[in-house]
Formats: sequence, C-alpha cells, structure tokens
Amino acid sequence: MISEIDMVEIRLLGLVQADFPLETRPFACLAEILGATESQIIGDISDLKARRLIREIGPVVCPQALGFQTTLVAMKVKAENLETAENSIANNPGISHAYIRENFFNLWVTLAVPVETDLDFAVQELGLACGADDAISLAAIKTYKLKALFGTAADTVSPDAPAVANRLALTGLERRVINAIQRDLPVEPEPFNAMATEAGLETTELLAMVDALKSRGVIRRYGANINHRKAGYAANAMACWKVPADQLDEMGGTLASRREVSHCYSRRSDARWPYNLYAMIHAATKEECRGVADEVTASSDAGEPILLFSSREIKKSRNRYAANPLPKMENRV
Repeated sequence: MISEIDMVEIRLLGLVQADFPLETRPFACLAEILGATESQIIGDISDLKARRLIREIGPVVCPQALGFQTTLVAMKVKAENLETAENSIANNPGISHAYIRENFFNLWVTLAVPVETDLDFAVQELGLACGADDAISLAAIKTYKLKALFGTAADTVSPDAPAVANRLALTGLERRVINAIQRDLPVEPEPFNAMATEAGLETTELLAMVDALKSRGVIRRYGANINHRKAGYAANAMACWKVPADQLDEMGGTLASRREVSHCYSRRSDARWPYNLYAMIHAATKEECRGVADEVTASSDAGEPILLFSSREIKKSRNRYAANPLPKMENRV
C-alpha cells in the first residue's frame, strides 16, 4: 500500500517500525543498511515526521509487565456530549486510543489502569466523565495478533517480543531505564545520550538494558508509530464476530495471518454487545475492508460480522507507564 511515500521511504519505514537499531548511532546503522549517509537518513526521518507519516519513535511497553490492566471501552455518547467526552479523553493519561466509529456505540477507547484499580468501576467513571449514556468494558481474553506495521514493502520484519501476562519484579535501575526511554526519540546522531544520563548510565549500558528488557517482554518493540492514513490505508474497520467458543482459535489464527489485519483478540462479550472476536482491518477503501471480512467469514461457521468504521480519530498515542516498585516491596534493588 503506497500513498504519499516512495519506495526508498517504504524500506526506511519498514526498518524504523520494527527493526530500529538499538545502537549509539542508530541512524548511521540505518544508513549502512540502506546505502545512504547518516545525514540523509536523519533528513529523511525528519521529513517523514514533518509530513506526519511518523508520529513518534519509541518503545511499545507491555502494560501488564508494569502492573497495569487494559480494556476496550465502548460508549454511547450523544452528539451534544462529544466535546465533553473529547476533553475528558485528552486529559486522561490512561487512554491511548480513542475513535468515533459508525455505530450506536459510537465512542471506542483503550483504557489502562493499575491492577489495584477496580476496572469495571474505572470504566463507569470514564463513562460519567464523557457524558455517556452507556459504557461497556470489553477486556481481551486472548491475543491472536498485536502488530500494526504500515507502509512496508513486505512482512520481513522481526517479530515482537511475546506479551507478558503479569507484573514482573524489576530492579530500581530497570525502572529508571523504562521511565527514561518512554519519550519520542530525538532525530539526531546520538539520540539515546540524554536518556542514558537521566538513568545514570553510559549510553551503551542503557541500550544493553533496553535489549534485555525486550527479551523479557517488558518492552515488546522499539520503533516508529506510523500514521496509517498517511501510509495509504484510508479506511479502517473494527470487525466483530459472534464465534462459537470451540472455533475462536481457528478463526483468530486465520485473521492473524491476514496482512490487512493489524490486531486480533477474543474479548469478553456483554448482553448489550454480544461479539467475542475482534479484528482491526486496514485497507485503501471500505469495500476492501468488507472484502477481507467476508472472505474470512465464508471459511468459518461464524455469523455475519459487524464492521465499525472509524469516522474520526480523537486520540492515538503510546501510553507512558510509570515503572513504579511493587507494592510493599520498596526495598527491592
């Protein structure tokens, strides 16, 4: 899928999304791979950011490893309350994604809160703050795919680290590193230096620790967050199916194998929203999204899906998770 990008930029986007070099001079490493100079790569990435193709470069942190729980929240919000909802969402650090979608449940957000928090209560509080008539928590039960790579020429990038189910014990130094790196990477020759200084480390030490945290699944990926619409995917739909429990894994695996699918989960259902399998489908047009959903449905015993197209993006960012000590274990080093 190519829109506002050329073939050289496609190669660069593929590398910076999933195989960003954790090196002292990462842009020099990219230049060597692409047969360019460091200054050319810095210029190209600066240009891609200026054109809003690249939103930011940084870590994708596993919230569960740091003691957070997440859920997808569906809300019914009247048109006259949407401004109130948007203001509430903008000021809520636990919300990373928020979209208006074409459905009576029209506002969909991802919410993260500490594991000590009553998640259902937090969802109802969010609904009140947004002026919603109804709010449902649709927490994930199983992840089949969690990887959004856009504008790449081929699926030849390294896999993400596996997700971590529970909070991990981290040293004080590891927590400092996690807190220091959760920011947009400066586009300059030695961009990790300031983060290393904040963590009290040499740059090589910081990068070695980031690599180790990746191997443990605390950091799932380090790379660029891409604006999918700018990369040529003008349509995106959240497709929802009602699937018999004994067929979830098979259909989830089929969806996960599709290049057009970036995310796929089984989720808890609700009487108000009885769907249990979800996939994010990205394509150039709504018709192409529907085609993908129809193909997958035809090869299964699932009922017809409902496709919720996004009409407006309210918020899309990476959450900054504070890597705090485990409760009652402040003396851990």
